Amino acid sequence: MVAGVGRNRMINWLVLLISTAVFLLGAEVILRIAGYRPWQPKVYADRPSIHMADPLLGWTLKPGEFLLPPYAPSGSEIHYTFLGNGLRKSHPGQTAVGDGRRVLLFVGGSYTQGWAISDRETFPWKLQEKRPDVEVLNYAVGGYGTYQALLKLESVLPELKRPGMVIYGFIEHHESRNVASALWLETLSRFSRKEIDLPFVTRDGGGRLVRHPPEHYPVWPLREHSALVALLQKSVVRGEAARREQMKRDVTERLLQEMDALSRRYGNDFMVVILEATDAVRRHYLRFLRRNHIRVADCAFPLTRKTRVPGEGHPNAIQNSKWADCIDEALNKIQVQRAREQSPSGPGEASQRPRPAG
Repeated sequence: MVAGVGRNRMINWLVLLISTAVFLLGAEVILRIAGYRPWQPKVYADRPSIHMADPLLGWTLKPGEFLLPPYAPSGSEIHYTFLGNGLRKSHPGQTAVGDGRRVLLFVGGSYTQGWAISDRETFPWKLQEKRPDVEVLNYAVGGYGTYQALLKLESVLPELKRPGMVIYGFIEHHESRNVASALWLETLSRFSRKEIDLPFVTRDGGGRLVRHPPEHYPVWPLREHSALVALLQKSVVRGEAARREQMKRDVTERLLQEMDALSRRYGNDFMVVILEATDAVRRHYLRFLRRNHIRVADCAFPLTRKTRVPGEGHPNAIQNSKWADCIDEALNKIQVQRAREQSPSGPGEASQRPRPAG
């Protein structure tokens, strides 16, 4: 009797296992037919790695000179020069310690760093050529959002002995990066040689920013072999990130205010340059920044086939020249405004804080 019961249990378990296996196999087949695929990384194996891990920022730039092949037959070789501490070279004689001039310090992501273009083609380099009286420091790093730009400023500004102006290059996607959206975490993981960590921020019940240590897209077993596992992983990550993605606009606004306050604390002016955004988002931030007395330059010129890197899509030298001209014009307006305020017939020291440019 006991032996018969045990045998029946074994049969039941066997039937359950077979049924489960058939169900999973059927689900896998259906997903493949529907177009779903296992996890597929997309790494450019023919290109040197220019990044290294950073415990605070998630990643930063490797010091050195790098020569990368073009992304299309019609393109050109790409020359990167990084001087240490995430600084990209912005003029021929530049060193990591600077040369004593007042600075224009840039932070931001790939548009400001100058992804897929050579040092001389970036708008910080072009702006340096227009303004030899200052030294341009380009601390932007591809993939950074507003929060990582703030973290970079927090490490750089206390050591900076030559205050001047901090300029943050904003693009709309920085909102999603700031809160570690599911899609951005997935993108970082898919295009990286190894799992890459991302620091992010959220908002607590009292409206205060909460800083979170870097974390990465989870690595589930069998995801590179099973469309079902890859889909389940994606669904779980999206569910976990859904709530914080709703905070991205408010979080970004608060980060911009912190960047402005931090810059001024160390004797620097601060300006946001809008490089890319939809019309609605661009108008929103123009209103927000002006309302909060933060300088802003509207340089959101549409990207076209002629202003993108062939085969890659990032802004090319032509677009960077437009940005350099736009920022230079905004800086000229600030200089004119200051000259008027300091003139004997101007408002003088009793005037209110200058209105933002742009």
